[in-house]
Amino acid sequence: MTHIATAAESALFQDLPGDIEEPLDAALDLDREPDEEMIVTAPKPDRGQVPQFEYLLETYKARSKGSLLYRRGKFAESFPYLLVAAKRGFRLAQARVGFLFQQGIGTPRDAEAAIAWLALAATPDTLPEIMNYYRAQWAKIPPEYIPRLEQVIDEYREQYGNRENRVVCDMSRKAGTHFKKLTCRFMDESIYQDFSDAINADEAVEQIGGAG
Repeated sequence: MTHIATAAESALFQDLPGDIEEPLDAALDLDREPDEEMIVTAPKPDRGQVPQFEYLLETYKARSKGSLLYRRGKFAESFPYLLVAAKRGFRLAQARVGFLFQQGIGTPRDAEAAIAWLALAATPDTLPEIMNYYRAQWAKIPPEYIPRLEQVIDEYREQYGNRENRVVCDMSRKAGTHFKKLTCRFMDESIYQDFSDAINADEAVEQIGGAG
């Protein structure tokens, strides 16, 4: 699974077209990056329980900030925010985290984590580009490693799958176009009155229910 990252591969998981800036030095002091507890302070709900308003809001903020930094080529800065969204079932964030782990950009290289995150993102209703990329990486794995990796994928799915985190994802058409876009959102957000207003009032958040 080891190969050199290219701008085209980095762009594979972008929301918008455009060139990618040079990756940040992977040797940067990642200890300065915020951890999950700093990004999302609201408690994680027990399995099957409706998450708190703050938990949803902070997760959407993390996803949007991570996506923005990623598109700017600031991969090390984007990683902790994308990881928060990935752990909560957002598929585009999972694909990006998998890619960063695979390439060792902005985080140490981890082949097992890379293929596990890519597998979670590569569901039948995901972006074709994500599915094709995952299949290409899986085809490179020697047969003797497959049982171990299948076990790791199952463990990730148990913890970070979208259903386990009460997240729904689908491919919907962008308004006024024939292009489909991967959309992930918390299934419980509608129970909170004026949730969209709370999101839109924060300038740090670009969109709600946007790219997964």
